[in-house]
Amino acid sequence: MKNLVWLSALCMGCIFRVEVPADEWEGDEYDEYQEYQETEDTNETEEPAEEDYDGDGWGVEEDCDDDNAEAYPGASESQDGVDNDCDGLVDEGLLVDFDADGYTEAEGDCNDDDAGVHPGAGDADDGIDNDCDGLIDELDAGTEDTDDGCP
Repeated sequence: MKNLVWLSALCMGCIFRVEVPADEWEGDEYDEYQEYQETEDTNETEEPAEEDYDGDGWGVEEDCDDDNAEAYPGASESQDGVDNDCDGLVDEGLLVDFDADGYTEAEGDCNDDDAGVHPGAGDADDGIDNDCDGLIDELDAGTEDTDDGCP
């Protein structure tokens, strides 16, 4: 039984098939053709590369914001209102002054949602520890307590 190899050629939109007996191949041509066919078969089954729209090296499946090259898994968090490291938290672990009073929680601000509350603020008679010293509505130093219980 003869070994036959089918060769295909694409020409002007038509496919021609030519039967070539394997014994008519010269030298290593048949082996090279077989290796080529195996390579073509392997390439056809590979998954296409995943899209990476922002060019940060992380595709749309892993990247939490594929329009921002500064946001990807493992990125350093920065104070920008963005989840840079894709962990579901925004600006975590940073010294952020949320109320813009000049003090962070790490610097002693006991209520970083209220700009009127921070270390050094004057304590007012409002039921709040305005100066973050642990005392609510305490008297200023040097004043006497004139509260004798009378209204």
